[in-house]
Amino acid sequence: MSFSTLNLLILFDDHKGHCRRVVPSLKQLLQFRGFSVDVHPIQDGPIDISGYRGLIIGSPCLGLGLTRGAPTPALRAYVREQLPDLDEVPVAVFVVFALAMGRSLDAMKGMVLAQGAEVVASHGYGLFRLNPRDHTIAAECMVRIR
Repeated sequence: MSFSTLNLLILFDDHKGHCRRVVPSLKQLLQFRGFSVDVHPIQDGPIDISGYRGLIIGSPCLGLGLTRGAPTPALRAYVREQLPDLDEVPVAVFVVFALAMGRSLDAMKGMVLAQGAEVVASHGYGLFRLNPRDHTIAAECMVRIR
């Protein structure tokens, strides 16, 4: 049996550049595990996800993660309008928070579950405590996306 690379897409809201600080190391960790990874900020417009085996969706979490937590209104609208049918698509979600993430991960999971996705991983990254070797999402994707 030959090895075939699985394609993943990291889709994120680049508001304030928070997610941009996490995406390069996340991409590298996924590539190290044999995935082919593309990166797409929602600010770049629509993208066809049909060629991807799984998605990783990220959002900044502003403030204390209470009233202005993740997902951002722009990301919520993008997912609702551009990704209306994620039926059984494996999706990992992440938030990048400055102070606290509150219930942002639950809200992110709820957002993609409402579109029919299968949540395979979720993780919060502290903006001022970034660990470029944090392998949580990469490891879960390696095990759960086939």
